Amino acid sequence: MYFLIWDFLVKENLENEFEKAYGNEGVWTDFFKKGTGYSGTLLIKDLADERKYFTIDRWESKDAYESFKCRNRKEYKKIDNQCEFLTEQEKLIGYFSDL
Repeated sequence: MYFLIWDFLVKENLENEFEKAYGNEGVWTDFFKKGTGYSGTLLIKDLADERKYFTIDRWESKDAYESFKCRNRKEYKKIDNQCEFLTEQEKLIGYFSDL
């Protein structure tokens, strides 16, 4: 399994909108569901800071993710631009694999 972990600081009072966009029924999940090898996204919230979130995107392999992203580059960028107003910071923590 291939994992992408993102760290977000959500703008104040936009937490609900962020959760809708990045949660299980959100625009990102709907987009990724089109991809062969996509296994889901986990959205988690920091208990100490209500504006801090992480997403963990799960793919069968790096190739599955990279292929999907390459084929859907324009739509990926469009969704990214639409959601940009929700966050103060967005940082890719890294790419991981299970053991």
